[in-house]
Amino acid sequence: MEVSAALADYGLLPTDVTQRQDIEQLVDRALLEGEGCISFTGFLQLIRRIRERSRLYENERLKRFFSECDKDNDGFLSFAEASSIFSKLGLTPQCREHQDEMKNLLLRVDVDNSGDLDFKEFQVLVQHITESKRANQRNKENATGTKLGFSQDQVTEIREIFKQLDAHSQGTLGIIECRKLLTLLRVDMSAEELKGILDSISTQQRVDLEGFMAFLQKVGKDDRCPALAESLAPQLRELGEDDQRKASFQDFQKARSLFVRT
Repeated sequence: MEVSAALADYGLLPTDVTQRQDIEQLVDRALLEGEGCISFTGFLQLIRRIRERSRLYENERLKRFFSECDKDNDGFLSFAEASSIFSKLGLTPQCREHQDEMKNLLLRVDVDNSGDLDFKEFQVLVQHITESKRANQRNKENATGTKLGFSQDQVTEIREIFKQLDAHSQGTLGIIECRKLLTLLRVDMSAEELKGILDSISTQQRVDLEGFMAFLQKVGKDDRCPALAESLAPQLRELGEDDQRKASFQDFQKARSLFVRT
């Protein structure tokens, strides 16, 4: 858990479920080799393996984008041409700080100082920008959790609950998933009330992790919301039958502390 959390903090864990499971197998293997722990050297080796595996995942897709922008077919892209691909990959910087960070990454991967990028350099650049974006988003989520009054341990627990509810890895939850959580917590809330809470958080009635934390805070303030009952396991098993994913009592039991507000 600590190793995975550290990797996530550095943006090294993919969001795709299959890819993430593959990376988690690499982590398990590293822990097995280290007899339950990983040395600093072993951790660096693990990062290298993860990055190599991640580049394999994206290889074909990035080759296609690279070829589309390499108009003269010389095997190189200018910085401007490479930057035009970022929007297609969802990697456009959202603020001045992130723009400066991207510029620094561009200069860093251009190892021959040619001002152009070959495919390998481009691939490494995309990987570093992707990792940076994930790490920045995680930091933003942590900051939001702190602002809402959650401890970092609680934010970690919320992430796990969010992943359990986000059965299709869409990165957002809607009314159905939020209703499922309310059912687990035995909170009797009308459809209008639930819709009103989601509308106050998002105009699209879907919430990302930050919105989900805001949702939990609002629900946690409701007098009708008790701590999770010990007898919740049967309901969890029943609700976990869909989407070929079964929710476990252990996973959702973590939510207990979120609703016992001090």
